[in-house]
Amino acid sequence: MSAGSRGRWASWRCLLRPACLLLLATFAVGLAACSDNASGPSTIPSGLWKLGTLQRADWSVVTIEDPEKFTAEFGSDGQVSVRADCNRCGASYESAGGTLSLGLMACTLAYCASAPLDTEYASVLQGAQSYDDSGDALTIRGPGGTLQFHR
Repeated sequence: MSAGSRGRWASWRCLLRPACLLLLATFAVGLAACSDNASGPSTIPSGLWKLGTLQRADWSVVTIEDPEKFTAEFGSDGQVSVRADCNRCGASYESAGGTLSLGLMACTLAYCASAPLDTEYASVLQGAQSYDDSGDALTIRGPGGTLQFHR
């Protein structure tokens, strides 16, 4: 080994020491936190939300007769469980700073007495782009309409 290559090896040996490994791991975690696509904790309020109204894209409003049948439960784990009358749906979601996006929602396909409201609700939720919350109220908006939830 030449003197020049020994010098280069000596500088790399630091990377094998536990203190250097800890420093590198800390640096990697810091870079991940700064990444644009890093997913952190959600900011949408967790828990069960009951649908009060659905405002369609044409501005007509449907008042939900039985809010217990139209719910969305946002978990702190980034998963949402949805009840659309007699159907159940699930998806992942990301929220931050008033923006909201759902992954592909998987739903059961039973015929419900409220049809087509059940599929319309799931469709509007699937297309969600933004949200506002004020404690006991949650508003979700997308191109298909606006959903007004309450606790």
